Amino acid sequence: MKRHFFITGLPRSRTAWLANLFTTGPVVCFHDIHALGRSASDLLRMEMGTHVGISDPILTLNFEALANEFPGARWLYVERPREQCLDSLLRVSEGYFQNLDRGAVVRLFDRHEKAARLVKSSPLVRIVKFDELDNYGTISAAWYHLVPEEPFDAVRWRILSNFRVQEIPERKGFKTVCR
Repeated sequence: MKRHFFITGLPRSRTAWLANLFTTGPVVCFHDIHALGRSASDLLRMEMGTHVGISDPILTLNFEALANEFPGARWLYVERPREQCLDSLLRVSEGYFQNLDRGAVVRLFDRHEKAARLVKSSPLVRIVKFDELDNYGTISAAWYHLVPEEPFDAVRWRILSNFRVQEIPERKGFKTVCR
């Protein structure tokens, strides 16, 4: 039986990194579903893995529909201070999105935070702090919340914990940054 899971939070809360962590062995996790040109439902119904998930900030805005369509699916919500997310998004977007309207981003964040109240009130949601994502205990607990039947890959986590995926506006691509 295939199990589904979701990871979400404000934009710039490491959902891309978490998608990488949660794609190993029989676990597959998609990120940035709009870029893939498929709906969440289509991706989750693909024939792959025993656990299929999506890690994307947009999920927060679609929580009710997804929770109804995939009852019992577990969720992870990453809490990062709004101003940190906003500053990071604007900094990374500089030169990439021409005339990015800070007001439009703030309105999007307002909608997201309003929807997040419902997400965080669900008993199927585990909330983690952004600053604790480098903590072994936090990540292994998140893993076992989302995919309890699969063993946590501590080696993979150690490797990925040294990387950050950041969009590079000038090249319109991605680069991995070791810290």
